[in-house]
Amino acid sequence: MRGNPRKHRPLQAEGVPPLRPGTLLRLVRLWPHARKQGREIGQLYRVGYYSKMDGLDCVWLVDSSGRYDWTADHAFVSRHFHVIRRSSERSLYGSNRPKLGPLRGQPLGQMNQCSDAASGDLFRPIRSLIGKSEKAQQTLTPGTWQHGLLQKNLNALRLVSALMGDAGQETEAPTRQECESALCALADMISKSRRAQAMFAPGTSHHTLQRNRLRAFRAASSLIKGKLR
Repeated sequence: MRGNPRKHRPLQAEGVPPLRPGTLLRLVRLWPHARKQGREIGQLYRVGYYSKMDGLDCVWLVDSSGRYDWTADHAFVSRHFHVIRRSSERSLYGSNRPKLGPLRGQPLGQMNQCSDAASGDLFRPIRSLIGKSEKAQQTLTPGTWQHGLLQKNLNALRLVSALMGDAGQETEAPTRQECESALCALADMISKSRRAQAMFAPGTSHHTLQRNRLRAFRAASSLIKGKLR
């Protein structure tokens, strides 16, 4: 299904190089009604092979299962996605190439014998918080303690995201020092979320938000501790 039906502009006329097929993207900014279309912050897509009929500014977005899900132009992709890993694929149209398959990575569903769908729901706050933290960091001055603290938290959240398989199979394994640093950051986030949750009545949206974050932070800590064993 095409998610962005507007007419695509000819890319070559603008002199902009197209994203290479196989490039890994993370959704970081939503648009009106995006959630009704099944889109959520943190979702991963790869750039699919281009169609000669549609041209090089019609970007096919391939979901983690390998399905050619929807299309957008490069301007839309630039506004709403971050590039996680660039591809070196030379063929733009996939001549004599198979279609992209499922995104391979270490599934988090092994933890607590969760299904992939259940673990995706459990760790959704992690993906959402990464996007929000990246936006917040842009408003802070590098070198300040606020910027440094947020960077430490982001490093921890991104490490958990990588362990979930979000960054693909080519992600380097985290070092023991990185895991221990992430555990300290998560412990701090757990403490702050606990205090924040106590300020709101059960059943309110703010209480539910902190509850979901606490579950995700605790599960993330268990995941990292499992890597250290």
